[in-house]
Amino acid sequence: MFHRILLFLTFMCLLQGCQPKIPDNSGDFNGHEQLYIDARHGFTLNLPQAWERMTIPVSDSSFRQDTVVWKLESGMKQATLLKVLSVQRTQFATLQKFCQYSHEVMHQNENVSAHRSEGNNLSGHRYYDGKEILYFNLAHKHRYFYVSLISSQPITEQMKKSFTAVVESLQEIAP
Repeated sequence: MFHRILLFLTFMCLLQGCQPKIPDNSGDFNGHEQLYIDARHGFTLNLPQAWERMTIPVSDSSFRQDTVVWKLESGMKQATLLKVLSVQRTQFATLQKFCQYSHEVMHQNENVSAHRSEGNNLSGHRYYDGKEILYFNLAHKHRYFYVSLISSQPITEQMKKSFTAVVESLQEIAP
């Protein structure tokens, strides 16, 4: 009798491990994250596992060699996007000049709803072309980074927390 119970419990444990995982489309970490390392653009960061890196064809008008893009399919008409723009510091004299450049190339210089400075970082919240955008401009030793979260739907508090965690995980890879 004991062996049958033990066999049954062992079988149940094995069966439990074989169940398919239900994808988490909330954009939250929920204990599942992926480490992204990009030596070409000089950074690493941690992302929720549900975020998928996009490959944008060179022929696409939204293609930029200095930008990496991820998307989160969450049942909405359009995906929420995370973009990281990475530029050598030697190309811009100050973080403010980089901020002006990043806003022009990423969002055609739209109006800023909020803008705050935190040490070597500038962050804000804006609306452009029907999309809500959260962004951080970060100054590291060798590079400037512009990290943005773009959504056609209102960005939830949980998404803001996850985005902030992604930004805080960004580390520069020294050349």
